[in-house]
Amino acid sequence: MSLGGGRTFGEDVREVMLDDMKRSGVPAEQLPDIDLAFQNIRENPKSAEIWGGSSFVYWADSIDRRAADFMMESDAPMLLIQGGADRSVPVASARLTVALLEQSGKCNLTYWEEAGLDHGMVDGTGTSRLADILELSRHWLLTRTGRPSACP
Repeated sequence: MSLGGGRTFGEDVREVMLDDMKRSGVPAEQLPDIDLAFQNIRENPKSAEIWGGSSFVYWADSIDRRAADFMMESDAPMLLIQGGADRSVPVASARLTVALLEQSGKCNLTYWEEAGLDHGMVDGTGTSRLADILELSRHWLLTRTGRPSACP
């Protein structure tokens, strides 16, 4: 998945869109009313209308879903990797996922927050660290395949 999971998809989309627009210098009075758009989508979920590059059908199925809810239903080992400098997915959402799973008594989540890396695992100098992260992920996967999770 390409989201933090602790908040709904709509909450993350709202935060990222507004932050991007503010950083780009869009005046406050010109910021879109995203909540109004989501309300319209909820009221017209079968509409062929497009918002944010996707159909209302897509948005209606996505905006109120929280990945952490589905993650809490699983006992399979899970790895969540978050770039600490990610502007596409709020770090707070990934941290909330960790907290929610811990609070529910789950111990099958491994969380890596990679300081200084963005959504594509690129560092501040523009160097991709994706290959390194994928190699670490491969090792993580190989050491857990077929093993039940063990709570401390």
